[in-house]
Amino acid sequence: MGPGERWRVVRQAEEYLEGHRDAPVRIDDLCVAACTSLSRLERAFREVFGVSPHRMLMLRRLAAVRRELLRADAETSVTDVATRWGFFHLGRFSQDYRLLYGERPSQTLSVGRGGLPAAQPA
Repeated sequence: MGPGERWRVVRQAEEYLEGHRDAPVRIDDLCVAACTSLSRLERAFREVFGVSPHRMLMLRRLAAVRRELLRADAETSVTDVATRWGFFHLGRFSQDYRLLYGERPSQTLSVGRGGLPAAQPA
């Protein structure tokens, strides 16, 4: 895959992601949008972004969860938001979230509801 093809694949995948910002996206969706195979999509993402499409989609979904938690109301629950964005193994979700953002999802929810962030353990 040459540089032109690599950038075409990435650009088409990004356009698709931008058009579907508020919905979970699957890797198959990106392949169709970019008119390419999974192996070409993976190679293009690794060469351009340094991560796999799977990792990129997970980071995108975690960011979407965070946005929702920060805009939370009294009815919002971490579980509802996480599962809406495709996280069904809640322990793994919480671990990935904390590694990325340095706080538990429940702490972000508290901030979204107008509370103060809980003290971080030493």
